[in-house]
Amino acid sequence: MNSRLINQTTIGVSLSGARFLFGEFRSTLSFSAFIATGVILVLVLLRRVVRRTWAADALFVVLLSSALTPPSPVSIAAMVNGLGSVLFGAATLWIFRRFGLLALAAIGCANALMTGLPLAAASSGCAIVYSENLNPGQTIQGVRIENPLG
Repeated sequence: MNSRLINQTTIGVSLSGARFLFGEFRSTLSFSAFIATGVILVLVLLRRVVRRTWAADALFVVLLSSALTPPSPVSIAAMVNGLGSVLFGAATLWIFRRFGLLALAAIGCANALMTGLPLAAASSGCAIVYSENLNPGQTIQGVRIENPLG
């Protein structure tokens, strides 16, 4: 065995540092720009294929809602989840048509920052953060992380 690997010390990294905050913010900005670019690409491609704006918009809402709704047996909860996905797709399309690509990217960035950073929850006095992106059961600065789906 290699003794260098066994005797190395581990340095703990705090999640409350400025480096972590800046990295999370930069990652969120690039991801929201990627998603906004993907949305406009899908809309442009649908518009080229369908030739009618209203039909392309309806097809976009159906595609987005089907991508956001996980496959599940038919139940009231699945129907409510599907309706929420359709409303989310329609709202995304309306925001893009009304305010442009920058507003869509800004909303995506704000949403990711609000749900992804435990620091925002700790400073606002929250006790529990529901997030799919963080480790469930972990406690960061007095805020317990839970997975809403599990």
